[in-house]
Amino acid sequence: MTRPAIPRTFQLLLTATLLAWSATAVSAPPSPTDLTAARALFKQAEADEQGGRWSEALVKLRQAASVKMTAGLRFHIAVCEEKSGHLVAALADYTAAQTLARDTDNREVLGLVSEPLLALKLRMPTVTIALPPTPRGPDNAPPEVRLDGATVPAASVGIPIPIDVGTHTVEASAVGQALFTRTFVVVERAAEPVVIVFTPTVIATSVKAEPPPAPAPSVEPPRRHSSTLAIVATAGAVVLVGAGVAAFAAAGSDQSYWQGVCRGQGPACGNAGPVRTWDAVALGAWVAGAGAGTVAVVLWTRPINSEARGIDAVRASLRAGPGTLWLSAAF
Repeated sequence: MTRPAIPRTFQLLLTATLLAWSATAVSAPPSPTDLTAARALFKQAEADEQGGRWSEALVKLRQAASVKMTAGLRFHIAVCEEKSGHLVAALADYTAAQTLARDTDNREVLGLVSEPLLALKLRMPTVTIALPPTPRGPDNAPPEVRLDGATVPAASVGIPIPIDVGTHTVEASAVGQALFTRTFVVVERAAEPVVIVFTPTVIATSVKAEPPPAPAPSVEPPRRHSSTLAIVATAGAVVLVGAGVAAFAAAGSDQSYWQGVCRGQGPACGNAGPVRTWDAVALGAWVAGAGAGTVAVVLWTRPINSEARGIDAVRASLRAGPGTLWLSAAF
């Protein structure tokens, strides 16, 4: 069984009736019970105001205003807000109370609101946000300015904005620009200027990491000659050669002497002299000098690592005795 269709005319009539009922329900005056409760809350709020309990009074006044808002309630709400330090809200409610009093011809509220409204305007700190021309993004989106987290309309940029006493933060963002942030503190009657200055966003570019440099090859310490032993050997060779020359000269001198002494005495006389001894000394000195010279040449030309074998570890000495001369060295 199908449901009968509702005629179109009846649908329109039903919709109009529901709309009329909704409008009547919204604008319906409060009941006498609600009004009585609101008046009781107002009296309690007045007692709280006289005792300086501004926050408690504000709660009761707003509950009473939810039943029916009047110019008097709006004025008392503004007073409690001002005393609680909410100057911006108090300024808005003073202004609303003045407007409502004019609309309802409430001369009592008009007489009360004028003086505190003017005094509050003089006490009210303000901030003026200046936004210089800023390049826009591809979508032509304008910069976004926020005051304490709330967006500031474009119409409010460049004019004084009322703010409460205390700490505030201005933020601004734009496409391709770094976030601008400034925090400041204001007192009563202060006029704080904030000039927004954007800086382009730095785009990080990937940089290929270069491999660490290879460690430098170890360099062997320079090898040096053991100059001490080479010098001793050279000096010994010179001394030995010189000694051989001296011995040879002494042998020649003695030979001349003995030749004069032994003249006419036969060959056996010359053999008794020291000539042959000096000759033997000269020959031995020359042989030793040649050996020392060979050692010196080897030492001067052979590299010896002074780091591995210290020079102080080489000891050499040249000794001479009656009829003898020798070189000794220790490594």
